[in-house]
Amino acid sequence: MRIMIISDVTTYQGLSWLVENLRPTHIVVAGDVLHDGKNLIYMDDDGSIISGLSMEDGRLRELHAEAFKEFVSTSASYVEKILLLYGDHDIYEDVNFSKLVKQWNLDDSKVVDVREPTTFELGEISFFLLSYVDPYEEFKAVIRDEIDNIVSSAVIITHLESFKLRVLIRTLQLKRSKHVLLVSGHNKFGYFPPGEAWRSLVADPLRIAILALLRLKPGKINPSEYRATATTVEKEELERFEWLRKDKIVHLARVDRSPTSFLLLEGNTTELRGSLYFLDDRLMRSRGVEFCRVKDTDLRLLHPLKEIFRRYSYSDHYKACEFKLQV
Repeated sequence: MRIMIISDVTTYQGLSWLVENLRPTHIVVAGDVLHDGKNLIYMDDDGSIISGLSMEDGRLRELHAEAFKEFVSTSASYVEKILLLYGDHDIYEDVNFSKLVKQWNLDDSKVVDVREPTTFELGEISFFLLSYVDPYEEFKAVIRDEIDNIVSSAVIITHLESFKLRVLIRTLQLKRSKHVLLVSGHNKFGYFPPGEAWRSLVADPLRIAILALLRLKPGKINPSEYRATATTVEKEELERFEWLRKDKIVHLARVDRSPTSFLLLEGNTTELRGSLYFLDDRLMRSRGVEFCRVKDTDLRLLHPLKEIFRRYSYSDHYKACEFKLQV
């Protein structure tokens, strides 16, 4: 069993080369498959590099769709299944993967639409797949209806904002005793063992900054007042989510801006091993890599990925953040 998990795809150009080299048995695209809130990066037919938002640039949208179709068609010859989860941008842009699979004459037994909550067994390891769910009341209803599948799965792959991930972790903490791996797209990358997810889901500097700014009066910001407020906010939030700091079962892995980061999972009935690949890039560094064994790999960017990322990456090779858990 070897599962490759990508999410919030920045470019599909060159991803097939990674699949060919890594030879996963399954690929999971964990949301924001065809639309993303971050910049896409593509090489046009004339060799020029273009970037921007798919919803604002027709040429980028066209390149993204063409490269996605090629990626799925090519990768399907190497893997058993490609599972497509919906991200928030896919939902808001009203994407329908089932229709696209039929339109492109792809095998729907290999390229699978995962709009609805889905469970499957692979190598006697149970997986639960959950696409983006909104509004919050609907999300809570899904958690309630799928609680048995959620609690019994060894791996949960989803695309959720931080506050919904906290709800999911709290549910697991209350209902489960064995270790579980929670993998999410949507924002940021990194690996956090039990008791450390709060660093990503609670004490993230951007989150604290936003909460602090909301407390200040409108107008010019006094730096010292802001720093004091941010310190107070962080202390209060850590006290509020003390239960998350005491968690002993949930391993959190976050994947973002693929192929700048992606996750490989391998394992058996007793142990699951993860390798979170990422480019050694200032924009992608995360405190999450402090909690695993980080090593250099032989996996290097080749054309066209090397050309696509030449302006955005400070390295042409991947590092891997390695971790494992008992299942």
